[in-house]
Amino acid sequence: MMPADSPLEPPAYPYTAAMIAACASIVTSLVGSLAPAIKAIRLQPALALR
Repeated sequence: MMPADSPLEPPAYPYTAAMIAACASIVTSLVGSLAPAIKAIRLQPALALR
């Protein structure tokens, strides 16, 4: 979006911050889904679907 002859450099994309955010979201979703999964394992199938 900046002209080619602009004296300013385009801002650097923080790849490490993006990777940390992606890993944190994956870990959060896995940890958040463990409790309901463990509870459903202990129930009978008909009760787990309720």
